[in-house]
Amino acid sequence: MREDREYNTTLMSEDGENRARAKELQLDAKWEAAIDVSLRRIVYGAIGGTTLAMLMCRGTTARTAVAAFGIGIGVGSAYEDASKLFK
Repeated sequence: MREDREYNTTLMSEDGENRARAKELQLDAKWEAAIDVSLRRIVYGAIGGTTLAMLMCRGTTARTAVAAFGIGIGVGSAYEDASKLFK
């Protein structure tokens, strides 16, 4: 009877470790997805903003402003999606 109790406590501690590991893996997957989305959105915003700036603006200041606006849209979009992942 005593051996059964020791076995149960061993299983319970292993089960707790497995749950903790599963939560850690879920958090790792969320971070990986958030970083992936962030990099893609920022790059897409930079490419779109730079392309629009080259086509529409003549001065360097205006081009820089339009490109920065595109990057800002990418960052904002990435932040919104990443915050949804962690809720």
